Amino acid sequence: MVAGEYDVSMAELFTALSYYYEHREAFADREREFATARQNGERRTRSLLADGSNATERVD
Repeated sequence: MVAGEYDVSMAELFTALSYYYEHREAFADREREFATARQNGERRTRSLLADGSNATERVD
């Protein structure tokens, strides 16, 4: 169904799936890194918004 919907051959689909399963830990590591970066960004944003005394935009 997915292969037909996105015009991907079954061979390409299975190649992508096998690549994913062979590198699953690397994908998980990257997802954790992205989640940490997102959380840090959200924390910095909340901190900047809480600091109402400085209404100008700051660049780190």
